[in-house]
Amino acid sequence: MKSMRHAVTVLLFAVVQALMSASAHASCLVSVDAAVNWGNGKAYFFGYIPDNDQLNYVRYDIKADKADPGYPKPVNNSTWPGLGLDTITAAVNGGNGKAYFFGYIDGVDELQYVSYDIKTDRADEGYPYPVDDVFWPDLSDLSDITATLDLGDGFVIFMGYNGAISENQLGILYNINTFAKLDEVQEINPEEMGGSQLDFISSAVEWGDKFYLFGWIEGEDYPLYERFTTSTMTMDADYPRVMDSDMWPGMGCSY
Repeated sequence: MKSMRHAVTVLLFAVVQALMSASAHASCLVSVDAAVNWGNGKAYFFGYIPDNDQLNYVRYDIKADKADPGYPKPVNNSTWPGLGLDTITAAVNGGNGKAYFFGYIDGVDELQYVSYDIKTDRADEGYPYPVDDVFWPDLSDLSDITATLDLGDGFVIFMGYNGAISENQLGILYNINTFAKLDEVQEINPEEMGGSQLDFISSAVEWGDKFYLFGWIEGEDYPLYERFTTSTMTMDADYPRVMDSDMWPGMGCSY
């Protein structure tokens, strides 16, 4: 399943790159591959900048609704000590002082995860570990995890793929406090996702009474996002929108 997701990401990335002038848009993300609310008024977004295959990230100020100055920055051992992942496909704040990152190490096909200590700002010792039934019971139903949506109180929707079940994107409701699934893995239903129109959800993040889905619609050239109201689980008016510099200052590109 890594190869399926990688092929989709590479194709979409190439389309956006071809439509942009790299010299004019170097300090922006052309996609959001993972996102996490850090719980301190900041959110982190992970993705790629134009004409560069090095994973980058943006620290976003939620109250100011713009990226902090100086971003994007590369993801490496200086900026994210001990993280050890070459590709990040999803992330979630565990609510226990830890954030969990999912992704891949170059040359290793198996999905990995890292427990990251928020207070000390470094990965816990010994990571990455493989995502299997020892560490994440039943989560291995998804052979590739592409996004997480934190619903609060430990409840998280993990999204991803498993070709043995379906070629479409799948979802599973999981309790990260008890490390147990609450439902069987199933295809993502747009109605259950508040009417989402995205064909591929690459990441999700929540703050306040809103959550945001990032991804793509088949036939569209640019990365898109949707905003939802959590109390009604419905999409806000006039979405999806292009994830650009007007909507996401300091993070989105100018198209």
